[in-house]
Amino acid sequence: MSHLRTRHSIGAILAGALPLLSLGHWGCGDNGSISVHFTSGTVSETARCSGNRGEFPLRQSDGLEVIIIVTDETTIVRANFNAATCSDIVAGTQASVRGSNQSGGIQATEIEIGS
Repeated sequence: MSHLRTRHSIGAILAGALPLLSLGHWGCGDNGSISVHFTSGTVSETARCSGNRGEFPLRQSDGLEVIIIVTDETTIVRANFNAATCSDIVAGTQASVRGSNQSGGIQATEIEIGS
């Protein structure tokens, strides 16, 4: 049981200490890579949404601003795990994002909003 707590604590420390973490993975026999990013910060501007799609700038704690791209496949939840939508992403909200590189930003697979 303590082993699971230790793994969780290390993950939490890494997530807090590294606002943008890029992990490369190469499969056996392929020349491609998959890059997964984890970042958190404050939503700089309310998301521009069209249905379940949209984008918004996220200012990280180091001041770097990245564009987060929301697609129909993006899962958005509040900190209390209630479902949310693109229109719930408003300026000043804290957000944690997991996604992959997309030209000009990070295409989000999961977004958690609120504190």
